[in-house]
Amino acid sequence: MIKHMQVVPLKVHDLDRALAFYTEKVGLEVGMDFTMENGYRWLTVKVPGTEYPEIVLMQAEEGEDISGQMGGFVFHSDDCAATHQELVKRGIEFAEGPTKQMWGIQAHFKDPDGNGHLIVQPTPIPEQ
Repeated sequence: MIKHMQVVPLKVHDLDRALAFYTEKVGLEVGMDFTMENGYRWLTVKVPGTEYPEIVLMQAEEGEDISGQMGGFVFHSDDCAATHQELVKRGIEFAEGPTKQMWGIQAHFKDPDGNGHLIVQPTPIPEQ
């Protein structure tokens, strides 16, 4: 039986730039960062205080076009507007600020490699 999702891959052009973006701007923390004997760097980031899931930042091949890739991570927040303001202060550019949707309030941002992600403040689903 599946118990949880452990890692989700995300290709990036520059591991150090992606690491700085996701830790310093988004506010995630490093899960693991080590280099294997074959030179492959295993680098993960995660929401502080959690064990899983972790985002594995994977080095794209030189010349590989990852611009159409959609990471599509949805980060939950108790206050989308406040989270949006905090991330703007940290230098994150949003494609769309907080907007009301039928499922809650969301804001859309992209990382330096063009991967789009959402901050969502879910609306409780009424009981039926």
